Amino acid sequence: MRNDRGDAEGGATFGAMLWRDPAWRSANLRRITPASWLAVGVVIGIASAILASLMILAATAMFSRDQLGSSAASSLLGKSLAVWFFAGVVFAPMFETIVGQVVPIECVRRFNTSRGYAVLASASIFSFGHYLNGAGYFHATSTFVGGALFALAYVSLRSHGLWRAYLAAVVAHATHNGLLLFVIGPLLFL
Repeated sequence: MRNDRGDAEGGATFGAMLWRDPAWRSANLRRITPASWLAVGVVIGIASAILASLMILAATAMFSRDQLGSSAASSLLGKSLAVWFFAGVVFAPMFETIVGQVVPIECVRRFNTSRGYAVLASASIFSFGHYLNGAGYFHATSTFVGGALFALAYVSLRSHGLWRAYLAAVVAHATHNGLLLFVIGPLLFL
């Protein structure tokens, strides 16, 4: 069954509750502060990094390194930590959020479709972009999941302005990359 926006009704997913519950939206997002949208980004970034870590652990247990393919960070090997930080935590989140979240979601919004379709389109483009950049199939799969979470940060705050939505997605992506590059990655592969 569909409502007037084309969303399936009766879904029990987090996204459905988040987008359809007027009490949640009015009570928690009406008076949003910078600390609130930053917190949304940080929490989603941490969740994304934890989920990616679990996917990495499962994949490395099941497949060889050759079967997994490369990752987006492989181009940073041999570079200084400052380059890693700038490329992975500053530049990539800012640029990739425009290409992987803002443009696809804003395009999908023009067709008056549901937020779920916007998240799906965004995650697909985000993942495909990483695959085209030389990442292997596994990395493309994990970036689909991360891209969906970054898109969730974006669409969750889009009603409060493009800038807040963009920054929340950038913070989520930067938190994710920072944790994977500088905390979880070194712990997993030492």
